[in-house]
Amino acid sequence: MPHEIGKMSNNKLTIELNGEVSLDDFSIAMQEFKKLIHSLNKKYVSATPINWIIRELKAGSALATIEGEPSTEDDIFIINQIVNEFEKIGENAQTGKINDIEEDLRKPVVGITGLINGSIKSINFSTEKTTHSLDKNYFDILKSQQNKVIPLESFGAIQGRVQNIFRYPNYKITMLELLRNNVVNCFLNSSFKDVMRDSWGEIAIVQGLVTRDSESGLPTSIKDVKKIEIIKDAGNWRDAIGCASGLLEGKSPEGAIRKIRDA
Repeated sequence: MPHEIGKMSNNKLTIELNGEVSLDDFSIAMQEFKKLIHSLNKKYVSATPINWIIRELKAGSALATIEGEPSTEDDIFIINQIVNEFEKIGENAQTGKINDIEEDLRKPVVGITGLINGSIKSINFSTEKTTHSLDKNYFDILKSQQNKVIPLESFGAIQGRVQNIFRYPNYKITMLELLRNNVVNCFLNSSFKDVMRDSWGEIAIVQGLVTRDSESGLPTSIKDVKKIEIIKDAGNWRDAIGCASGLLEGKSPEGAIRKIRDA
């Protein structure tokens, strides 16, 4: 008998509508839920599909739970795959990544989330291990994604002082843009390892694909780097030590100052 073969701890799938749920909405949800299970069966089962039995129906919370009944030992593995996929679908839908779901599985999910309309506040996708709560319908998710700030990319050059060098897990330098004190990450390849070694603390001009924040216009990163030019500082005060020894007539700096003062 199926129940003798399949003693499983995670073989139930639940969909729950939260809010004021009409009979029509609940009927649509069950239809789309059925389509989703059918698509999951089709994805993982090549022969006889898994038999899913209704284990719980609650009108008050508009909840439906189904349980997969294995007929063979192989069915246990297939049910596990379907449950794991259902959990992944719930996670993608909750985080607004519905377009990451395969098309055949995405269509019924879009139909289910389309019921979130004010009266229905949220919809839960649950297994015995996880619950993912969806509070936006598919079209609201798309609208919010379209309104997100999109970084701008163009080829160009940025000048800054190299602050950090990384060789693991990828070749990268970070530099402080001189114009606006903005940190820019420069992603390199191994051909630049010698230049990287000589660049620390130096001013560099990095040419490549520059990504800028679309709101502030500040550069944030450079990829596909074509060239790095190191610009040595013109000099600093340490380089000037001893340069005036002839003018000091062999005297120490303190003696020269004393001579000028006493003149």
